[in-house]
Amino acid sequence: MTTTSGDREGGTVFSVTALADDLSGAAETAAALGPGGRVVLTAPEAGPPASTTPRARPVQPRHPGPTVYDCNLRHASEQDALACMRDALAALAHERSRLFIKVDSLLRGNLPAVLRAAHESGRLAVLAPALPAAGRTLVGGAPRVDGRTLAESGLWSAEFSLPPRHIDELLAGVPHRLVTLAAVRGGGMSAELTAARRGGAIVIADAVNDADLDAIARAVWGPSGDPTAILLGTRGLAEAVGRLNGAPGVASLLAHEGTGAPPAAGGILVVVGSADARAHEQFDRLAAEPGIRASALTPAALLAPSPPSAPFEPHGGVTAVRIEPGAVDSAQSRRLADALARIVARAMGAAAMPIGTVVVIGGESSRALLDRLGARELRILDTAEAGTVRSLVDVPGRAPFQLVTRPGSFGARDSLSQLVRALSAHAQ
Repeated sequence: MTTTSGDREGGTVFSVTALADDLSGAAETAAALGPGGRVVLTAPEAGPPASTTPRARPVQPRHPGPTVYDCNLRHASEQDALACMRDALAALAHERSRLFIKVDSLLRGNLPAVLRAAHESGRLAVLAPALPAAGRTLVGGAPRVDGRTLAESGLWSAEFSLPPRHIDELLAGVPHRLVTLAAVRGGGMSAELTAARRGGAIVIADAVNDADLDAIARAVWGPSGDPTAILLGTRGLAEAVGRLNGAPGVASLLAHEGTGAPPAAGGILVVVGSADARAHEQFDRLAAEPGIRASALTPAALLAPSPPSAPFEPHGGVTAVRIEPGAVDSAQSRRLADALARIVARAMGAAAMPIGTVVVIGGESSRALLDRLGARELRILDTAEAGTVRSLVDVPGRAPFQLVTRPGSFGARDSLSQLVRALSAHAQ
């Protein structure tokens, strides 16, 4: 991906290629790096019929704005994720652009495999997983959410395992070096990077606010940094890279700023595929709003041999559907996302009035729907709070529609209701 604005510190524009492990994270990253971005959806690599593991195949043509490749690895096996990242890094080995890898701010997914692949590439790799805007920090290598440990946050309730107490637990067998908050803030970052490079270690950097992330981005990719280094982090670090590269912010949907986005003709469909309790609190609040048609699908019904063909009917207003919370087996997450995507795609095609905007909470559900529709890429339009990104999807054989994505663990209780009101104001 290439950016189009100048580096605020050195007057130099640098290009960046970004990889993400799920769709909502990819959209967040593309928006954070600057305006005019896109997300490229990569197809699974040919393999045995039983394999469903996607492999990254970066598209070659250049694009004037940020480009992020969704490798769709959040729920792949560790072995498949490692192979995918090795392939992606090998394919990018001779690119002149800098490499950013989006990671989950709660350290979920296949982060150990991603870190191992980055280390094996032979390039200096720097991980800064903090997301200060969501209260997610790293101090002394220990992840915290709003001052509490990751375990106390309850945000790993849908995962297979217990959350890490320290970043060391994700780096077993991989040499690494922790850069403390004092070193990040005290100007010792460059010396730490030099020591890590000589020792062949991954760098883990503490951060609690955006100024810390700015210092990390500047030390790694600033005028005196190493353009061959790999930066790994959240939307917060991607925004720091955008600031370092002089990229103006992406327009805000909630502020009704001019985005150049056409009004979305037709109804609004809201889909909550995330198992996160926060997303379902937001759904309940939205469902209580006047004029909202809301329904729920049980996991059993979705995974039945003959799932319901039309359990809900989108209309010219706002229709909302979710997977009923409380009984979701994490081991079935991919099957549930695929089943929900099949039903939603069918309902979109059969709707009496066109669906102009689809809001999907949960990266796996978003990707499953786009795969079902045959989409290849998204064009970023604007953002709202808490990692919410609106994109334009142009699918062959279908009218273009607007897709709004957001991770399930983000947003206040009324944020989904506010988002839908803002989208309704943009509709024709």
